[in-house]
Amino acid sequence: MIFSGPTYREVMMLPFQTVTLELPFGEYRLAQWGETIPVRYGIGVFRRYKRYEATWVIVTKPAWMPTEPLTMGDIELP
Repeated sequence: MIFSGPTYREVMMLPFQTVTLELPFGEYRLAQWGETIPVRYGIGVFRRYKRYEATWVIVTKPAWMPTEPLTMGDIELP
C-alpha cells in the first residue's frame, strides 16, 4: 500500500500480519493492490491527535461489479 501526501510511505502487508504506521496528519493519495487484486486508488484524510485503525480482508467480488474508491480516515479536513 502506498500513502502519498505530506510524506510518502510504502507498506507491504502479508496475510495475517499486523502493521503499525505513524503518519503526519493531512490528506494522502492511496494505492492498494495484491498479487491477485488489481490496483485500487483513493484518498485518506488523517487528523492531528487522532488514532485510526483499519483491517483489510480479501473477498471475492463478481467481475461485473464496479470497484469502489478506497477511503481511509476522515472524509475531509476540518
